[in-house]
Amino acid sequence: MSVNNYQPHIIVVAEDDANRDIAYGFIGSSSIPSFNHRKIAVLSLSDVGKQGWKKIIDWFFEKKLEEMRKFQKRIIIFLIDFDKKTQGTENRLTYFKKQIPKDLQERMFLLGSLKEAEDLKRELGTDIGENLAKDCKEKTKIYWEHYLLKHNLSELERMQPFVYPILFE
Repeated sequence: MSVNNYQPHIIVVAEDDANRDIAYGFIGSSSIPSFNHRKIAVLSLSDVGKQGWKKIIDWFFEKKLEEMRKFQKRIIIFLIDFDKKTQGTENRLTYFKKQIPKDLQERMFLLGSLKEAEDLKRELGTDIGENLAKDCKEKTKIYWEHYLLKHNLSELERMQPFVYPILFE
């Protein structure tokens, strides 16, 4: 990890390799010259040691919560699959939000594809991460309004004031 823990930064925790690839595409956005690559890192699979949405969330809350409090300028973004279920989307987001202590609510976020991340890549192409980064930089929602991602809009809106200044200014 190349981030400075004492400066504002973002850590991405991905459910699986496909979500991790999207995160790396977002970070590797070469078409955005003002993107601050040194302020964001993706935990590797060996760092997390687990796969599956509930496993990574539970792992984080069991093992990393105190670290989150120690590094008060850290933001965490979890990337998961909502597995084709509208009801699953609500259940996973509700489960996640119930785990977050009040003092960390403004620094923890959950995003993901309505189906598997592989489905998202098939529909939107392999450069999905870069396109999502462009949307964030330009404050547009071209890709975020895709039917596999639009359930993220409220979470995206909630996180934008915290994430945008770190990555794009």
